[in-house]
Amino acid sequence: MTSQSVSNKSDQVPANSTDVASGSNLVTAGGRALRFVRAMVLACLRSYEMASIYERLNSLSDAQLHRMGLNRSTLARDAIDAVEERDKCGHSEF
Repeated sequence: MTSQSVSNKSDQVPANSTDVASGSNLVTAGGRALRFVRAMVLACLRSYEMASIYERLNSLSDAQLHRMGLNRSTLARDAIDAVEERDKCGHSEF
């Protein structure tokens, strides 16, 4: 191996660490993207749960709702409140 070929290889090495550090921006962006995707999945799951609660409550008669202390006109809000209250207590299934 000649000295010329060795110097050519050293030319391929980044001059300083900032040239290599730009790769860490990809890792940071990837982490942000994963956190965003996770947040979106969790939001979809929560929405599905709220809709499921609403559908179950909506199938009950007015008398059954009244015994539970609920009103048909506020069922959607009650479903949202049930999931949010559960999340506040730290009982999230997600």
